[in-house]
Amino acid sequence: MWRIVFSFLLALTAAASLSATNILLNGDFETVDGRLDLPVYGTPPFVRPLDQLTVIGKAAVYTSLPGWWLWSGVGVEVQVDAVLSFVSPHSGQHYIELDSHPNGSQPSTSAIAQTVHLVPGWYRLSFWYFPRMEAGAPADENLIAAYLDSPSSLPLLVANSYRTASTTWTLFQTSFFIASPGARHIILAAGGPANGYGGLVDDVSLELLELHTPEPATIGLAGAGLLGLIWMRRRRG
Repeated sequence: MWRIVFSFLLALTAAASLSATNILLNGDFETVDGRLDLPVYGTPPFVRPLDQLTVIGKAAVYTSLPGWWLWSGVGVEVQVDAVLSFVSPHSGQHYIELDSHPNGSQPSTSAIAQTVHLVPGWYRLSFWYFPRMEAGAPADENLIAAYLDSPSSLPLLVANSYRTASTTWTLFQTSFFIASPGARHIILAAGGPANGYGGLVDDVSLELLELHTPEPATIGLAGAGLLGLIWMRRRRG
């Protein structure tokens, strides 16, 4: 019986000492495979495998990425270092743009999503953001928003600014609470006009900060119940 008590206390201790790790797959967009892009504008090659982008040194638009699927729009544009002269990836070799325009299609403000299974608790969602267009571009040109479950809900995070000579990657983050376990959607979406120019995103992260554990009174009752079981077993022995 003491083993039960020990296991109970150990579980409570483990819940209180969680280390934050990224729940999202491919949050930095560095995981690659041989999937092909949509036909793109620009110089050859016009068909670009995702795992060759860095070698080719080009950007390309895909209908999905490892870990991510397309919620809306024509696709997600993956860019590599030196595609744009004024920005490099926040980390690694890739970052994304969600105002995409593959060849033969109208530009669209796209959204990507990832389905995650969450337990009750507090979570932190974050991403690094770089506004592509300077002041003078249309309103909300660089807008990027993050949502839980649907873009029709209130956004968890909104990044929306213009680029200047001193602009660097900026971290946006927020915390939110999940009350019940289940599958949820983390969504990143571009806003503003659909013209092929938008905000840039890298290093998206979702971390479990704190499990939702019973209130102290409930824990006390559970502990008293365990002690009661021990006492009853000893009386019978």
